[in-house]
Amino acid sequence: MLYATLAKEKNSVADARWIEFPLTDDILTSEMTSLFNEKRITNNCYVSNVEGNVSALKCLIGETINVDELNYLAKRLDSFWGDELPKFNAVVDAENLTSMQDLINLTFNFHNYTLVTDFSDLEKIGYDNYMDIHQCISVADKETMDFESIGKKLIESVGEATVYGALYCNKQETYEVYNGTNFPAYAYTSDFVFAVGISLGDNPDQTEWLYLPCSDVTIEKALNRLGVTDSENLKIEYDFNLQFPESCFQYLNPNDNLETLNNMCAAIKKMDGSTKKLEAVVEFAQPNGAVEIEKLANRIDMFDFVEGVTTYEKCGKHFAYSDIGENGLNLDNYLLKDHIDYESFGKAIMSGTDCGFTSTGYVEC
Repeated sequence: MLYATLAKEKNSVADARWIEFPLTDDILTSEMTSLFNEKRITNNCYVSNVEGNVSALKCLIGETINVDELNYLAKRLDSFWGDELPKFNAVVDAENLTSMQDLINLTFNFHNYTLVTDFSDLEKIGYDNYMDIHQCISVADKETMDFESIGKKLIESVGEATVYGALYCNKQETYEVYNGTNFPAYAYTSDFVFAVGISLGDNPDQTEWLYLPCSDVTIEKALNRLGVTDSENLKIEYDFNLQFPESCFQYLNPNDNLETLNNMCAAIKKMDGSTKKLEAVVEFAQPNGAVEIEKLANRIDMFDFVEGVTTYEKCGKHFAYSDIGENGLNLDNYLLKDHIDYESFGKAIMSGTDCGFTSTGYVEC
């Protein structure tokens, strides 16, 4: 966790607020509204103190920073594992990093650094160095590679002593993932339906990523970083999804805007049930766009779905041996089993009923 004491400016530290990061955009806006006595889309604050397990960030004390950048950085730090946190501290200390842009970009460039805290195991040092650079290794290479030699070569190179250990630069290409304005794609939680990238049509290199559904405040901040005040005329790119079936993307409309997509995702998130049912209902109803999919999600309990029932014969068998619906006959009689025309029975059940087959099962409204 990261704790920062923030003030409006250097000369107003008496009114500073102690804030725990990371936090949601809504809570952050509320904190800043209390600090500045007015609501702003974004805020720059003077840092009077920093506490927590990221000791190197004391470099921010006395600086004026953008709180949205600090919040994004805190989310990145919250995902660290293994030696990533001490490595972050070591690089910040060794390279005297203080700008938020450099600090955020560092979290995407750990492949360029190896931190050594124990020189007694050259094989481990070599393995860690290899993994820092390549991120993965095959089983065969892990069994045959001379990691001891790699480790020896590393510690014989020029490193830099820090309070966190000896830091070695791996001389790899580094990337400016954060351009100082638009935050890179990063899903801090998995509590979303799908992600979208929004950009201006004439400048696709500047993209903001939203994880829908999200709050109006989050959308407002993203639009502000793009330099626009509304979501009209934005290019929307669909990216990875967690709760929206892949087959349902074809039913979205090119005219769907950020508001309709966000409302649709909010309705899907509230659903009590599997996305398999939504997938079948959408295929059955053939909606046109996010507004109609939202209506289906809000009324998902009005539909019955039986996974795997995709033919009249399967339908007949299902209703013959179940208590589902008014048509359930519960004919569990093995003397009759071979004499029932399940296909005709299935057709009779479906006749005059608002129902049908989808690629994944039977749907009835």
